Formats: sequence, structure tokens, C-alpha cells
Amino acid sequence: MRTQADWNSFYSTPNPWHNDGTLYDQVRCDALLHRIRYAKFASAIDFGCGEGHLTAQLSPYAKSLIGCDIS
Repeated sequence: MRTQADWNSFYSTPNPWHNDGTLYDQVRCDALLHRIRYAKFASAIDFGCGEGHLTAQLSPYAKSLIGCDIS
């Protein structure tokens, strides 16, 4: 089990998952946005949003959007 110090160290660097801008990340986001391209939501929540990169891309699809992350 990780300690608070472990988590603080991990999240002290921007984008600790190193997936922002990678091809995998772009394909994953594009696939999701393609599936909801005609949707309009009154409200939405992005659990595990991290730094909110995908949350920002979801914002045009929801009148109210909340990003929630344990970090």
C-alpha cells in the first residue's frame, strides 16, 4: 500500500501518467468524443479525471460538468 509521501511524490510532477498527447491517449479521447458527438447532457461527471484534459474536451457536451479525482 502506498503512503501519503509516495502519492505526493508521484503527483508532484505534471502528468505523472505520461499519457497526455500520446497516440494512445489521442485515439482513446477521439473514440469517446466520436461516440457522443451528437449528445447534449444537462449534467455529467468525469470520475478519475486527473488533470482534466478529457474533462475539458467533454465540456461542450454538457451544460454542467464536474471533474472528480482522488489526487
